[in-house]
Amino acid sequence: MPNGSETRRDDVLVTVDQSGEAGWQASVTSPGGSVTFQAGPGVSPIGNGSVCLFTGNSGDLSAEMRLTTFDGPLLRDLTDLRYWTYGEVNNGQQWPYIILQIDLDGDGEVDDLLFFEPAYQTPASGNPNLPDQGPPVRNTWQGWNALVGGWWSLNGIGGLQPGTDVGPLSQYLQNAPGARIVNSDDGGGGIRVVQGFGSPTDVFRGCVDAFSIQTRTAGITTTFNFEPQVAPPPPARRRRVIRPRRGLFSSEGTCSRGRISRPFRGPVQRG
Repeated sequence: MPNGSETRRDDVLVTVDQSGEAGWQASVTSPGGSVTFQAGPGVSPIGNGSVCLFTGNSGDLSAEMRLTTFDGPLLRDLTDLRYWTYGEVNNGQQWPYIILQIDLDGDGEVDDLLFFEPAYQTPASGNPNLPDQGPPVRNTWQGWNALVGGWWSLNGIGGLQPGTDVGPLSQYLQNAPGARIVNSDDGGGGIRVVQGFGSPTDVFRGCVDAFSIQTRTAGITTTFNFEPQVAPPPPARRRRVIRPRRGLFSSEGTCSRGRISRPFRGPVQRG
């Protein structure tokens, strides 16, 4: 369980509090969906907040965060991939999951999608030869190590399928050694954190924080800390300085209301 300020080994910590920062872009296809940066829920893994993905009433559509800054690295060069989830509303099966867009032949086009789903990370629900990361639990922050977890391929490459046929990334790479992570033609990030693409009647709402990634080329882990956007302080009000009105002489003052006072002259001496 996170305590909101736990010490982490990450080399670089980057705070993101709005779409467009640090390469992260929000993408919502559901008419009633949203991506919000908010405090909590509960005690976040890092900092005070998270990013929450909500599909509205169109569970067959999506709400996503997409990372654009990893366009072209070899899949085999991934050396760290972890994140935390908090599932609030779902169908009992889907928590915020990861999609990697894969180019298989080096032309920069998306040829396959790789899925990491928390629901398939136990010996009973997934591959018993992989680490048991426990079942996902609603209204609880949970950390997931996707790098060593079970994945499935949209095209079934390497025999990777949802459920008990998920497998490690190494199994995929045996069949696609040159696989690369790539962005979409429209610039959408090739690393995606998703809620949705379920049934039309499903409703999904889940939050994500502490998304960590490292490649062999970079040599350092970057962890993204999602936080609520802090509103700038209101501009300071200028104090109005009221200056006294000048009288006929420099020594004359004024009253706040009423007539101007006249200077005292004293008696006139006659010779």
